[in-house]
Amino acid sequence: MNRLLLRVALVPILFGLFGLHRRSGPSGPDASGSGATGRTRSRSPLAGRSHADDARATRERLSAARVSNAGSAPRSSPDSSTTSTESAEPAPDYSSVPHHTEPWPDPMDLQVTDISPMNAHAHVNEAYIVTFEDGSQGLYKPASGETSKWDTIPPSGMAAREVAASVVDRHLGLGLTPSTTMWNGPDGPGSLQRMAMPNSPSNDPADYTTSEQQRMAVFDYVIGNSDRHTGNYLTDENGGIVPIDHGLAFPLDENSFDRGQIRGIRSDFVANDYGHYLDRGLVLDLERVDSDQLGDDLSRLGLEDAAVDGVIDRLDEVRESGGITGAAWPGRITEVWAKYVIRETNP
Repeated sequence: MNRLLLRVALVPILFGLFGLHRRSGPSGPDASGSGATGRTRSRSPLAGRSHADDARATRERLSAARVSNAGSAPRSSPDSSTTSTESAEPAPDYSSVPHHTEPWPDPMDLQVTDISPMNAHAHVNEAYIVTFEDGSQGLYKPASGETSKWDTIPPSGMAAREVAASVVDRHLGLGLTPSTTMWNGPDGPGSLQRMAMPNSPSNDPADYTTSEQQRMAVFDYVIGNSDRHTGNYLTDENGGIVPIDHGLAFPLDENSFDRGQIRGIRSDFVANDYGHYLDRGLVLDLERVDSDQLGDDLSRLGLEDAAVDGVIDRLDEVRESGGITGAAWPGRITEVWAKYVIRETNP
């Protein structure tokens, strides 16, 4: 009888030890594998974020109901206790910069050979394609042509924000946005972005490499992008992503760029990586960014102090936590279709 009681008592203990062993899988920033890429790579949820599981479950339900543009299965969010040892792609090289982000000659030193209006329905404000004597082209958006459609656009305007996005990209070393500068064109001061050619329309976010998806998530979150729909990024000839149109970024607070249901940070890339650790190599690169210099460069563009402080706060959040937690953003986070809310505005 004593032996039987001993056996009965040992059963739950042994199962408990086994369960503990199974649950004690990798965790933290390195759990996903330093520098790992590929759409099958497992990701660990951020520790201590009670809403991360809810956000992940929401994404899984949405992914099951949403058909990918390419007809492929959407990226899943696997159990954090397992990691994949396979990688469909080589380890990312964060030091490499795509051709469309390379600097180009100062357009102030180049003669304009042609300027023509861009499709009026392609942008919310006036936009022109400018051709220079060296054959290069740029997209010119004069400040005088900025829309008054919304009264929630901060006073510093949209042109400064277009340039600020390029500044943030350069400081963070993400290699995504085409070089953009302020230019005194035929209609006065405005932003001038180098045309990334050739290019094709956007793909489903899951069709880009994991490295690009995570860099886009960091980029859109740090700049507080409220307008990352599929018309606001392109695909270059190598299949890489080219983000454009950043006039509705750099909010002063959670109410900036409020368009009813469309408000807050609106980006599939942010939504997909919200609540998960980023690749350690990317986080290490972000830790090297000089926040003071970044803030100074943004302030020189005329951005409001609140907009600049928000950039630095969100960057610090990502660096300190190893992922996007929402701790430095009190506003809403949604996918492109705003009814799919990943995180509602904090009370």
